Amino acid sequence: MKIIRDKDDWQKPRMKKSIQHMKIIGDKDDWETPQILLSSAVVTYNIQPLLDPCADDKNSLHFFHHFTKRDNGLEQEWLYDAFVNPPYNDVDKWVAKADEQNKRHNISILMLVFNKTDTEWWHEYVEDKLEVHFIKGRQKFLINGINPRYCQKCKKTILKVIKKCPICNQTLKINTSPYPSCWIIWRKH
Repeated sequence: MKIIRDKDDWQKPRMKKSIQHMKIIGDKDDWETPQILLSSAVVTYNIQPLLDPCADDKNSLHFFHHFTKRDNGLEQEWLYDAFVNPPYNDVDKWVAKADEQNKRHNISILMLVFNKTDTEWWHEYVEDKLEVHFIKGRQKFLINGINPRYCQKCKKTILKVIKKCPICNQTLKINTSPYPSCWIIWRKH
């Protein structure tokens, strides 16, 4: 166990952990939401989103209204009930934006995030303020509609539905989220 000696020392182990996490998820920060996961939440929580402000051209989940990276949903007005699965590294910005848009436009927002309840954004925007629903187990997010595989030996993400790594022939694991997920919901006022 490490002994903390000065006020800045606490950040060192945390940085190592975040670097470790980025190795697990790879450089890709905008994983796709499985349609069945979203459809289930829409029915269960009675929200009919018409906007996806975190979409890309290939993965708008068939929402009529969506913003791509080019459009930058953080700089747009959200005029419709929305579904948001924000990029991992910018969750705090997207939660703040959702909070602002809910208040400004009286829209409902269904957001899928990791449930790291020790973060500043969680305590500022979510804790005791929003509806939260924890999802059992770790989610299997997609890349280009495929549930990617991961080789623990090569440390490579494989975007093919195969059982063995083409580099080292080791059995591949289905890539799951490194953290549990939850739905947070802003309701119309």
